[in-house]
Amino acid sequence: MAAAGLAAAYRWLDDALAEGAEVVTAGRRLARELRQAYAERQLLAGRRAWHTPAVLPLDAWLETRLEAWPASDPLPQRLGAQASAVLWERCLERAAGLDRVDAAAFVPAARRAWRRLAEWNVDVDTLARAAVTGDEQRFARAAREYGRALAANGWLDAAGVAAQVAAGLDAGRVRAPARLVLAGFDRRTPALERLLEALERRGCRVSVPPERRAATPRVLEAADASAELRAAGAWARERLLENPAARVAIVYPGLEHDAARAARLVREGFVPGWQAGGSAHAEAVQVSHGRRLADYPLVARALSWLRWTTQPLGSREVGVLLRASFPGETAIDGSARLELELRRHPERRWSAAAVLALLAQRDDGPDAEEWLRRVARVAESRYADAGPDTPAAWTERMHALLDAVGWPGTRPLDSAEFQLVNRWRELLNELARIEPVRPRLGFGEALARLARAAADTPFQPESGPGQVQVLPPEEALGLEFDHLWVGNLHALQWPPPSHPLALVSRSLQRRAGMPDATPADTLAFARRVLSRLVASAPSVVLSWPAAEGDRPHAPSPLLPAAAAAAAAPVADPGWHAARLAGPAVSEAAADPVPRVQPDERIRGGARTVTRQRLDPFSAFAHGRLGVSELAPVTPGLPARRSGQIAHDALRRLLDGQPRSADLAGWTAAQRSARIAASLAAALKPHERHADAVLRRLLALEHARLTALLEAFLAAEIARRPFAVEGVERALTLVAHGVTLALRVDRLDRLGDDSLLVIDYKTGEEQPFLDRNGEPTDLQLVVYAAALAEPVGGLATVQLRPSGIRYRAVGASVEWSPLEPAAWQERLGEWKRQVAGTIEAFAAGDVRVNVARPPDEARPLSLLSRVEELRREA
Repeated sequence: MAAAGLAAAYRWLDDALAEGAEVVTAGRRLARELRQAYAERQLLAGRRAWHTPAVLPLDAWLETRLEAWPASDPLPQRLGAQASAVLWERCLERAAGLDRVDAAAFVPAARRAWRRLAEWNVDVDTLARAAVTGDEQRFARAAREYGRALAANGWLDAAGVAAQVAAGLDAGRVRAPARLVLAGFDRRTPALERLLEALERRGCRVSVPPERRAATPRVLEAADASAELRAAGAWARERLLENPAARVAIVYPGLEHDAARAARLVREGFVPGWQAGGSAHAEAVQVSHGRRLADYPLVARALSWLRWTTQPLGSREVGVLLRASFPGETAIDGSARLELELRRHPERRWSAAAVLALLAQRDDGPDAEEWLRRVARVAESRYADAGPDTPAAWTERMHALLDAVGWPGTRPLDSAEFQLVNRWRELLNELARIEPVRPRLGFGEALARLARAAADTPFQPESGPGQVQVLPPEEALGLEFDHLWVGNLHALQWPPPSHPLALVSRSLQRRAGMPDATPADTLAFARRVLSRLVASAPSVVLSWPAAEGDRPHAPSPLLPAAAAAAAAPVADPGWHAARLAGPAVSEAAADPVPRVQPDERIRGGARTVTRQRLDPFSAFAHGRLGVSELAPVTPGLPARRSGQIAHDALRRLLDGQPRSADLAGWTAAQRSARIAASLAAALKPHERHADAVLRRLLALEHARLTALLEAFLAAEIARRPFAVEGVERALTLVAHGVTLALRVDRLDRLGDDSLLVIDYKTGEEQPFLDRNGEPTDLQLVVYAAALAEPVGGLATVQLRPSGIRYRAVGASVEWSPLEPAAWQERLGEWKRQVAGTIEAFAAGDVRVNVARPPDEARPLSLLSRVEELRREA
């Protein structure tokens, strides 16, 4: 929010603070904004220093009361979140009869239920009497055990803090302020009411900020959620153009389902073309929805490095560690080459030692050497072999290992990174404090608990105010705006779906008046929240999407019926890229691609010609720029590697250029020996660095290829007489200034002395010719164009477990031969197509084929911007 606008907000705050009031908020965002508003007013008043205002969220305010507890009357020992989770696991195992895995899965729901019971002052006896289902009864038994453990050991968990402070107030151990202002509380729990009553008994005056007059909102209908969010962004831009100091917000129920998508769409409307505008344009829209701590890449990498000390990592996870640099590391070329080498191997679980054995002898540059040094430190840690130790000891070792691998990075962290690292270190410190409930444990368990805590901990860094705030309803309560848009108000989203407790009987929740215990409660709370939102700004827009995909939406029943019926349509600004479409798209580029130069190296061979025919940009990227596609990490033996082994074995099998009569003369024993020798030589490079799983896969591949090669020899012997002229023959084709280096799988000399050009196919079977008799792939024609001798035919040999299939065309082939004249005419036409395709490539044709399937276009989509072009088409 703009500073000047914020300085004019929350005028009630100054009066409250002047009277010595302490302000307690329902959430951290409101507390932060109140402090900022107060600070802005001090600056405008010319002050250079002032006392920090007493404005805190409720949990932090309660902590200040405990910190002031008299030392003569010691407090119960505090249990952090991770220690509480350990205790819950123990109680669920003992009292509920769950095994360790089920108990760990049960903990989040148990802690949520326990907190709700404490907030609504429901004791364990009442809980047990109401329990009906098996889960309710198991939780009631575990809750009783948990409560007894807290009492017996003098422990205090987060759920009991409010009651402890209330008791301290009544006993005179806690000081009560003269006045307390509650801000942003739209639902007061019985525990909070009890606390407030204790404060009032000590003479504290409790109040709330004055209510603002509700605005008369405009109601709009959008075609869908995308149009709604883009329109909200464009609306925010218009409000800020009118008044740059205005406080503008977009509240979006359901934001937690896909906050990143919502942010992109709002930015699309707010700053068209924001992706090309740098970080300032992206940060102009601040989205208030954090991810789980473990989902942040910096934390995920820390967990991966720690996990590698005790267990192997999968190929994908090692690849992430290779290509993900820490802040401050800019040179990653060598690490990228290491990952390319790793991708040449089948997916497997890699120990740190195995990765070192595979990659340590390579010379890929300083950054690769540094990465391998980090792996060596992991391999030397040997934490898996260490016995149990204290949580604090394991925490120190985790700190030491992360330091050894260079985490979090070398450069100074920015604000968001700094907060993230601090929150991570807080988790480590919480782990160290589980010692009262878990005195000793192994490293694997310590790490598992840390990882679980990171996966359960939401985190959103506090950032500088953006020009537009996008936030969920629960974070907007108590805030003040100049302009507010509340979207997604369709009948399925507002009132929101109810979420009653799963482990507490519904009847008990209804009697206690807990949230979402009845549809009426959910409806009433949603109505109250919407009313408060409408009152939080003098200018308010309410909207809903009319459809989601093929499913129509009705407006929320909480919208004014008359206004919903007369709702105006949302003005969707559409996609920025689409607005750029039109004549400019078909104009020649200002800086056209130059022609192929005489000494220019062209990569890809015949595939470059095929690519030019299908998608010229792909041919340019691969053939001239040298872009290569990353080998996918796949389970089992990758199809590409399996094909390489088969091709290598076939080359070795026919390396002596035998004639068909020679093949027929081989005895069964000779055939078996030649096949075995060919396969042994072809598999040998792949058996290096193979683990037990890969060796088993290669053994299976050996058996499969043995049968395939036997079937291949039988099919070859059944052919008309021929002689193998060459295998893996190198050829060169020069046309229109383009030099292509080629390698043909095989050439056979036929009975009429012409050549048969053969290509082996080991993947999915593809037709050789289309319905019109045209080749689906120009590869074989390119080979034919490079040969100075007569070509009698082109053929593919499909090597499949189901059998050997030949697909061929030509005058001298034995499979549906053509008349010689017809064949020469057809081959000549195909060669002219090849020449024309090469000519276009040489001239710098880099058009993008927007009709290609997305899966085929995706590897180059960032370079070609095919998605934008597809929208324009």
